[in-house]
Amino acid sequence: VGQYRVIATVVDPNYSGAITNNLTILPATAALIWSDLHPTYTGQAIPVTVTTVPAGLTVSMTYDDDAAAPTNAGAYAVRAVVMDSNYSGSVTNTLVIAPAAQNITFGNLPEFVVGDAPYTLTATADSGLPVTFNTSDTSIASTTGNLLKLWRAGTTQITASQNGNGNYLAATAVTQVVMVTNVVANLTIGISHNGVQTLPTDYSLTNTVTGYTNIALVITGNPNRPYRIEYLTDLTHTNWQTLTLISNLPAATYQVIDPVVPTGRFYRLVHPVWAPTP
Repeated sequence: VGQYRVIATVVDPNYSGAITNNLTILPATAALIWSDLHPTYTGQAIPVTVTTVPAGLTVSMTYDDDAAAPTNAGAYAVRAVVMDSNYSGSVTNTLVIAPAAQNITFGNLPEFVVGDAPYTLTATADSGLPVTFNTSDTSIASTTGNLLKLWRAGTTQITASQNGNGNYLAATAVTQVVMVTNVVANLTIGISHNGVQTLPTDYSLTNTVTGYTNIALVITGNPNRPYRIEYLTDLTHTNWQTLTLISNLPAATYQVIDPVVPTGRFYRLVHPVWAPTP
């Protein structure tokens, strides 16, 4: 491609003559073929590629007049121009980056008991966007951020959702069932009298009974909950003393032994609870 000065001269013994002129070779027109103009958002820059005919020609690309390939979902005016001394060509089109889908992972919830402390909900969207929670019956359980607060016994549903943004579509919501049961707390008392476990006909133990040791206190309650056994030697007093504190009840029925041999002792079972406030 270019302009060239051409000189034609007659070479003959009988004739003479010459002429000059300019030869102009113009660029050939190259064909350009687009690659995919409708990709999906990936979080990375998405350049458009163009193949040329003939192959191997250098092409300059712009996106809304910017040389940097776009990342975010949206529509961009894209222009391709052949950069070659012997070929010319340009094409324009529209690059449309579609929002990507996203999914929520929300594991099964444990069974709750009235009085349980607020539970931290955990759910994630593979987009990395924050997940929100709501319940179908806020009189049973309600959410504040990712904290689940329990108000009374019953069953409700908690839904994890993510509404998307410019780069992600709304995720399909995931729902879990929340079961809140009433607390179980019961204490029975038995004694070992001369090596034999018995349940007294009443709970008044006096020193007229000889040979009793190791008072067996049997708790029936909710596993993995805190319970406290307290005692008094005189019911007219109010200064209950802690015999033992169980931070997580190992089993629904659990036995604690009081090795003390008192002249008389009164017991009670306490289930400490979180007191919900609005």
